[in-house]
Amino acid sequence: MGVTQDIRDLARFEEILNVLFKHEFGYLLERLRLKEYLPASRRFQAERFIEKDTQPERIRMVFEDLGGAFIKLGQLLSIRQDLIPKEFCDEFRNLQDNVRPFPFKKVQEIIEREYKKPLSQVFRSISQEPVAAASIGQVHEATLKTGEKVVVKVKRPGIEKTFRTDIDIMFHFAELIDKHYPVGTIEMAGIVKEFERYTEEELDYAREAHNIQRFYTNFLHDPNVKIPRVYWSGTTADVIMMERIEGTRLSALIKRADPDIRKKVLRNLVNAVFRQIFEYGFFHGDPHPGNIFVIDSCRIAFLDFGIVGVMHPKMREKMSWLFINVIEGDLDGIADAIMDLNMMEGSIDKEVVKQDLFDSLGEYYNTELSKIRLGEVFHKLVDLTRKDNVRLPKDFVLLGKAIITLEGVALTLDKKFNLVKEARPYVKKAIERRTSPQAIIKNIRRQAYNFREFIVNIPERASEFVRNFREADVRLQTIDKDLRTLTVEIDRSSNRVSYGLLITGFLITGALTFSFDQVQIAGISAISFVSFSAAGILGFMLITSILRENR
Repeated sequence: MGVTQDIRDLARFEEILNVLFKHEFGYLLERLRLKEYLPASRRFQAERFIEKDTQPERIRMVFEDLGGAFIKLGQLLSIRQDLIPKEFCDEFRNLQDNVRPFPFKKVQEIIEREYKKPLSQVFRSISQEPVAAASIGQVHEATLKTGEKVVVKVKRPGIEKTFRTDIDIMFHFAELIDKHYPVGTIEMAGIVKEFERYTEEELDYAREAHNIQRFYTNFLHDPNVKIPRVYWSGTTADVIMMERIEGTRLSALIKRADPDIRKKVLRNLVNAVFRQIFEYGFFHGDPHPGNIFVIDSCRIAFLDFGIVGVMHPKMREKMSWLFINVIEGDLDGIADAIMDLNMMEGSIDKEVVKQDLFDSLGEYYNTELSKIRLGEVFHKLVDLTRKDNVRLPKDFVLLGKAIITLEGVALTLDKKFNLVKEARPYVKKAIERRTSPQAIIKNIRRQAYNFREFIVNIPERASEFVRNFREADVRLQTIDKDLRTLTVEIDRSSNRVSYGLLITGFLITGALTFSFDQVQIAGISAISFVSFSAAGILGFMLITSILRENR
């Protein structure tokens, strides 16, 4: 079976091979030594190259044909320009998670299993047709017995097993590509590993519910932002119940809203996203128009919290300084900030990075703020970091994707809008907040506490150090003893080998000179007699040595 030995779903594996072959990737199967696993009817079929389809387009079509986890993989890659070229990211953004909804009968079975009661005891009514369906789950509108309007998000049955199968196959392909068809500095197995973690998070409905709750708490008192409330009594591992948001999708409002309304909506949207980033360090990773509702004329409501980014305080501070340097056109500062964000263990040539920055971003030097596009700057920064082997934190890359999306929405709502100008006060406020006397005092207190803990723990740590040192000394003595024993054994073995070689030499010499008749002793040539005698003496000494050692 070869490569298919560890693949549990061979039918799915064969389907993937067929789809790759269909989209002119037969050469890849050849390089990966997988063509033999295609059915004979497909294996020798002439490949057809469609000139109008680029490679990114064909890979996108492969993902669409395979569906499920492969669409999710493409969507993840679409936001990781630090991992793959921009043209692939742009193409993968066209991937739509349009799947056929599963029957309402299954929805009912899952809800009743999770709630341990009939639907009629929970809901006054529930729609049999979903309002949205995706590869992981689907959403139904419902009304509780109390009259409250909610939506119920139900996980697709068996989705964990389906995704697990596809991820196993992805790992096999990734390992083969890394081995037989390496793609520059990209490690395919590492990408699949990250995708596995990403998928586990998205399949975890409890995690998503906590994300929603965190956003809800952050914006509870903001009159311009609405986050749906989670109904924890109706939330389980496979079901999320939340408040129903009724309004207009931003994607629909963009096309027909009054310019003044659009500007108010934009102001609220930008304010909400920048607060998420700079104030809370917890932001919506995909604020595209389909995930945003507009209610009460211009109030913003966020939906779909499967992808969120988290930045701890230090990361927020680093990111804030990077923004300030971008806004002020300080290329040296940008280089320092990028180097500070680097996650690579090896050393990076700062001068090379700086020169590449000047080459790439030189056009923004002393440029008016109104002419700077954050999306373009981010794309160039990520391209540069990939070229110079600088690895950025995942959440920073996700932040860039969110800002690019926000800038695209902003320009759609108002062509004169400049995100850099809007970001400046938020960034400066974030830095001021971290350099304020209160923040400094708080930091001093924290450092003082850490120092106090260090001082208090010195005796215990010193004792532990002495104990470890003694244990290490005992181990070293044992190792030294073992090494001495090993040295003696090596010497003995060397001596035995030498004896063996001498004995062999004398025996061979004796045999070769056995018939010489110049001088004889005991009926054989003198040389043979001496050689055999020496071999016998050495053999006796070797046997005696071995017996003595055994005793």
